[in-house]
Amino acid sequence: MKHTYRVHLQPQPHRALVYGAEPFAADQLIGALEGAVLREVVQGVHGRYEVDLQLQRTTHEEALNEILVAAQQFGYSWLQATVTEWADNAVGGFVIGGFGGTAAGASTSNGEASIVLAILGAIVGMVVGSFIDSVKIVYEVHWTSVGWRLVSQQPREVPATTLRVGLA
Repeated sequence: MKHTYRVHLQPQPHRALVYGAEPFAADQLIGALEGAVLREVVQGVHGRYEVDLQLQRTTHEEALNEILVAAQQFGYSWLQATVTEWADNAVGGFVIGGFGGTAAGASTSNGEASIVLAILGAIVGMVVGSFIDSVKIVYEVHWTSVGWRLVSQQPREVPATTLRVGLA
């Protein structure tokens, strides 16, 4: 499972007055976070940035603290953030590929071929499934007087398209 953090940052106003406005450098931010992978940086208005990064730590709180400290070192403050937990589908692919390989092997009426195709199907399914990530849960992050509070969000449903049958 991997974790991604989407953080909205803005320049600290007092720092810009004292040191001057420095451009945002995502590579410096990522360099300050050991093991971080930059996924996306989007520049907003008034010097704000939305940074999406992948970071593995023992807890979300530890990762959020590191991100906050690194952002502050470069003159940015925290506006809001979300945490996404992603699950890969390697196990599901293994099972589905195994069933597919078994079905293909059963059609050959050869026991050895059936076993070989089942194993091959499971391996291929596992490899393909490991490249397919799905969202497990999304948290909205809030800072409170006692620390981070992660609030799970309801999954957003995609509106269903309606099929209209009629004459053109």
